[in-house]
Amino acid sequence: EGNLFVGNGRGELNVIDAATGKLVQPFPGFRSALDCDPVLLGSTLYICTHSGVLYSMSAHEPKKSHPQVIYTFESGPRGSLAYGAGGFLTFISIDNLLYSYDMAKNRVLWSFPQGVGTVPPLFLGPDIVVGSSTDVRAVRVKSGTPLWKENVTAHRGSVTTANGHLFVGTDDGSLYMLDAKTGKYQDRLSDLDAKPGRLGGLGSPVGGPVIVADQDLYCATELGNLYCVGYDTATLNIKWYYRCSPQDTIGFKAPSWGVSVQPVV
Repeated sequence: EGNLFVGNGRGELNVIDAATGKLVQPFPGFRSALDCDPVLLGSTLYICTHSGVLYSMSAHEPKKSHPQVIYTFESGPRGSLAYGAGGFLTFISIDNLLYSYDMAKNRVLWSFPQGVGTVPPLFLGPDIVVGSSTDVRAVRVKSGTPLWKENVTAHRGSVTTANGHLFVGTDDGSLYMLDAKTGKYQDRLSDLDAKPGRLGGLGSPVGGPVIVADQDLYCATELGNLYCVGYDTATLNIKWYYRCSPQDTIGFKAPSWGVSVQPVV
């Protein structure tokens, strides 16, 4: 209906007219920071607070609506909620638990420790794939049944998928390509693999999720480089990279030039 919904650290949800920028309706009473992206499903907006309280409200008529508490988790989400077909919400909590919540039955189906996870989980049909500081794994969203696990340490951004592959950036500056069905290793760009005619890794931790556009991947690193990576059924190859500051991508000034947000294609 042409409105923006913006939460803040004071526990306030502000409804803003997208055309004019004017405040339509403030909702100040959430009692905890709103540092998780809201989820819009049809005409209903879902908001979860830092303390783990899940609210719902009408998105079409915010002036006539009021947020209603529908569930309270043991801890709140770190980052975004992920929604999948069948009415499931999943997220990684601030105490590093992976949750699966059935919206129709209004209950948590399961939760278990995930390590320092990336957010949000990635839905692949009836399954979710999630990366952490120790591995990338797939589980069945309804039952929590483990499907596979690969020892790849994801860093900050969520796992990305395209054309039957998974793409994961790591904290050692590597980019991995895995099979989306089995999780099996397919290829990587890593400084350990550098050789004549082929560059190695990306030089520093990947600062967010890998962006897919057609047959190209775009990766931004914490030392300020933006990479374009091509891929086929079995290999990755660096096409080009751009330095945000050619003079300062190495040394103590480098982190100040890091790409802090994901690129948009």
